[in-house]
Amino acid sequence: MSVSQLAAPGSAPLQRSNRPDVRNPMLRMPEIAEGWASLPPDSRAALVGFLQVISKAARAHGAHHMEKRKFQSGAYWMAKAVDSRHLALAARHCETAQREAGTQAGQGAPAQICGKVSDGHPCRMPFGSACPDCTVSLHDVPEGS
Repeated sequence: MSVSQLAAPGSAPLQRSNRPDVRNPMLRMPEIAEGWASLPPDSRAALVGFLQVISKAARAHGAHHMEKRKFQSGAYWMAKAVDSRHLALAARHCETAQREAGTQAGQGAPAQICGKVSDGHPCRMPFGSACPDCTVSLHDVPEGS
């Protein structure tokens, strides 16, 4: 079933959001960003590489189980592949946000934290750092416009 079949007849098809936190639910968890920020840079890079290896191995293991018609085991390993890939991508996203915060702070002005509340959690990323809230909000528009 395609996305266009899910829409009501005569209406526009439903589109999936391109926001990073919709595509990767690990980005909605502030604990993950805090955990990556607390690690030394060399450990983060090693973990990202290891998570990518785990993802590829789990995907291959899941495909093997699917070929053997062991669908529950295959689905389990495919889910582990997705989880490890999402964690690796979340780490890369957090790394980018930290780098942008550092360059913004290095320009003489301290990085301003967004603070916008989404899903009950305040955003801890700097303005314009490609966080899901900042990319779709009106931070750059002057009030009264």
